[in-house]
Amino acid sequence: MVALRASTLALALALAAPSSSVLAAPIANTADLYSTIASEGGLVGFLSDANYASVSHVLPPRAEGDAKVPGKTTVAIFEDQADLLEAVRSGTLLAGSLSGPPEDSEGLVVFSSEAISPRAMMLMPSRVCDDAVNGTNATYTSSVHMAAAVNAAIANVVASGGFAELLDASSPFYVASAAPCAAAPDLFPYPVAANVPATDVISDVFQSGVLKLAALGPFDWGLDGNYTASPPTGFWPGYVGLLLGELRAGLGLPLLELQRVYAPSSDEVIELVLSGAAHATEPYMTTGAFYPSTGEITAPRQEATHMSCTTAGYEPVFLSAQAGAGCAGIFDVNCDGVVNGTDVQIVASKADGR
Repeated sequence: MVALRASTLALALALAAPSSSVLAAPIANTADLYSTIASEGGLVGFLSDANYASVSHVLPPRAEGDAKVPGKTTVAIFEDQADLLEAVRSGTLLAGSLSGPPEDSEGLVVFSSEAISPRAMMLMPSRVCDDAVNGTNATYTSSVHMAAAVNAAIANVVASGGFAELLDASSPFYVASAAPCAAAPDLFPYPVAANVPATDVISDVFQSGVLKLAALGPFDWGLDGNYTASPPTGFWPGYVGLLLGELRAGLGLPLLELQRVYAPSSDEVIELVLSGAAHATEPYMTTGAFYPSTGEITAPRQEATHMSCTTAGYEPVFLSAQAGAGCAGIFDVNCDGVVNGTDVQIVASKADGR
């Protein structure tokens, strides 16, 4: 064996010594993420406040503002999935969270949040006329019949096999079926136009022949839904297509049209429904969140809105950067994210001309 020259040996010893450029092991599970934030703080990215709310119970409390605070989770909201993933890979974020695994997970460690996030449509709650003020549409004071229609459509989308077929066609995207209404679709009859009061939201659907859905964005969430495309693509736009087909048949409106009314935040999406500007939200809304999402006075969405049958259930995931996603400084010769004996051997071999 050729002996190491003095200069090579000195460099090898320097490489073997602790260095600030050495990366820690990647965060690989929820326990790792929690303990890291608890001791150091950390910036975690989400696509909405509701997505944060669905996993907030497995993380340390939320920090106020955007500063890194030991023991607190600093939340960053992204509009596009691609930007969030790049921020994780680059190390700008300690971790990110998505409703499900991304299509491109290169350079990422993807692990379960160990939480379940049911989704549903949200509608205007019943209210007395005196409450229909402050910019709301006082014409409509109830969505009982509107909710009956969307619940019937949700039940039949699953019972007909449409949900399973759409999920198969959307692979590798995945959500779990979480539609208890589908167990007995016959118990969810469609409303009849002649029996609908003029104060119910669905009366506008019968009169106009247009279904207005409040939607986030338009944003690009990858396989979940790309609402920047024309027409939108992905699982949830496909799901809405199935709902529209069921509503056309069930309501006797074969020419029923869809109109999306966009808003940039979940709170503003719900406000579109509460004001009567939309008949219901898209079916991907998180049930385990609040309205408004922040503030001194807030309420669970189940109380703030009239919520439909659940449409699906996500198992949200967290994402962290793999150790090999970047080089750990100039001494990480093989750029695998750590400085170790392998790097020492590479340097030694080059120095000795081998």
